[in-house]
Amino acid sequence: MTEKYELDMDTLGDIYEWVDTFTITRPKKNIARDFSDCVNMAELAKHYFPKLVDVHNYPAANSVPRKITNWNTFNVKVLKKLGMNFLTSDDIQNIASCVPGSIEWCLTEFKHASEAYFAKKQASQNSPQEKGNSAQNQKIVKEYHEEEELDDQSSEADFDSPSPVQKEPTPPPAPKGKSKTQPKTVQKRANVQQEEHIPSDLQLLTALKKKHEENMAEKDATIEQLKDTIDVLEQKVSKMEQMLRLKESRIQTLTMKIQHAGL
Repeated sequence: MTEKYELDMDTLGDIYEWVDTFTITRPKKNIARDFSDCVNMAELAKHYFPKLVDVHNYPAANSVPRKITNWNTFNVKVLKKLGMNFLTSDDIQNIASCVPGSIEWCLTEFKHASEAYFAKKQASQNSPQEKGNSAQNQKIVKEYHEEEELDDQSSEADFDSPSPVQKEPTPPPAPKGKSKTQPKTVQKRANVQQEEHIPSDLQLLTALKKKHEENMAEKDATIEQLKDTIDVLEQKVSKMEQMLRLKESRIQTLTMKIQHAGL
């Protein structure tokens, strides 16, 4: 373990408890491996900076180069934009390679940097000048909303009652046998059709969103299945390597016995 990544037991315990307070999609089994592709790190950071972190930018990865790509993206799009410059290219290489202690160090640095960021932001908001600006901004926003309400009320009044200045021309007498209320009926039907069109658009957007969520859930499930398959294959390879070593050892033993027997 690099001296830089050596943390005392209290710090490690605190960081493990801190990570457990977050809801992360991937179950936490081996923290070095779980965080090596930056997916869990992105989900964790999204709890602090939801508008800045887009988890779709960090696809699950098994190879070290792809893991490094995810970490470089996270470093540029999130950490450096927040003024957090603690992560170097060597650190990213070590985290992606699951070097012991590297991810614990990274999480500790991120936790401290996030706490310092929000503390600084809170202090700036509590300063007298910022308070004055905030009060002024709230006043402007309030006046803006009041003007909007007055405009809306005026628009509703103009819509409900005819204008006293402009008079609509008197419509010609309706032909015999036709209802005088036909224009109103046509307008009413048009309004109904327009109102029916709006929910259909909302339903379409809802359906598309639901379909997207289902696709993402299906992809996540497929990824988890592939990971399980990879784990099983790795275990089989490990067992086969162990059996091969045993056979090689057995062959060497038999060869030595043959040589001693003079055959």
